[in-house]
Amino acid sequence: MKNILFAVVGLCFAAWGTPSLRIMPLGDSITRGDKSQDTAGYRGPLWTKLLAAGYNVDYVGSATDYAGTVSGMDVNHEGHSGWRLDATQGGSGIYENLPTWFANANATDPHVILLHLGTNDSGGDALNDKSRTVRLLDRIFAAQPDAHVIITTLMWRNASANYARIQTYNAALPGIVSDQQAKGQKITLLDMHAAVGSDPANFDADLLHPNATGYAVLADAWLGAIQALYPDPENFETANQPAVVKVDREAAADRLTLTVRFNQSVDADGE
Repeated sequence: MKNILFAVVGLCFAAWGTPSLRIMPLGDSITRGDKSQDTAGYRGPLWTKLLAAGYNVDYVGSATDYAGTVSGMDVNHEGHSGWRLDATQGGSGIYENLPTWFANANATDPHVILLHLGTNDSGGDALNDKSRTVRLLDRIFAAQPDAHVIITTLMWRNASANYARIQTYNAALPGIVSDQQAKGQKITLLDMHAAVGSDPANFDADLLHPNATGYAVLADAWLGAIQALYPDPENFETANQPAVVKVDREAAADRLTLTVRFNQSVDADGE
């Protein structure tokens, strides 16, 4: 029988003074900040507003592009331009990549996940297959059982067929969120569609991505939702439950090595 070697990899952050609120911006190009590179989309103004409100912010994620020019801003995120809920309809899928991202040292153990995703799926009817969103959320919470997910409705698009699918998706989200809450998941719904509206003045010339004005509206909406979850920037639970986020297997002639990655630091006894 082959020997089995377990390698346990622990990942952690240390907080000094005011505890760090770890935030993962997760989604597509709107999370990345396309069409508003100076502010990194909503991430720049949200960073500024959170600091002004007294929060010690730690953006987490494996990506660091579209860093913006906001002084001192943490540049980590999980915004991926053109990506979809999953890869079942072609292209690149967020669902398939979550374990790798959560295993990254810069994407460890978020307190809150800002999820705006699905716009790139609106070109086909698969957007309104609720099981895809449910499967994505279940994978997030399997890896991050104590995280709070703030999921948003999708914003206006001027392409009529895409927008019709977006409206159907938005109408289904309250039921999806309610069902996930019944599973014990910490998830709330933010109506970003209502916050941004359909005024072209909030959108870039492509009428798909927000412009700087629109991204500032997104930042205000995210700020309110975060403050509702964490009203006191200096007093909230910082320790999350350990969970396995990724297992890598490496077979050799006489042994099988498993590298088990957790969402935070653990010792060999799992404590």
